[in-house]
Amino acid sequence: MTTATQTPISKHATVNDSRRHSRFGPRVRRLHSRIGQAHHQAEGMGFSQTLLEGQASPRQLAPQANAILAGLGLPALSFWSFSRPSIDLKEALHKGIERLLLSAKEEEELMDEAQAAFAATRALLAELESLA
Repeated sequence: MTTATQTPISKHATVNDSRRHSRFGPRVRRLHSRIGQAHHQAEGMGFSQTLLEGQASPRQLAPQANAILAGLGLPALSFWSFSRPSIDLKEALHKGIERLLLSAKEEEELMDEAQAAFAATRALLAELESLA
């Protein structure tokens, strides 16, 4: 498999995302404008598509990691396993981000960290895709 970007999973993860989400607070709109392109690219990656289509291989899902963690007495990974619908979690996250009391410097650091997180996520997705 290649790591070329395919069609994104959702229609919301675009560069112009912040304009369409006027119900979001100003900080979340700013955050979306900073990470929109990276989000769009991550959703379009081959592994993202494969995972959501139920076609990911066991090697890509790394069951070995859970065996290692169990051997160390640590809890299993629950990456991408959510107890509530993701739309509810997104809304709670957005509200929480808006409620943060941040200085201008701290807010800029939040924006930078979000961009770095998406870069790391794309790298992880590319690595998982290469395991197919």
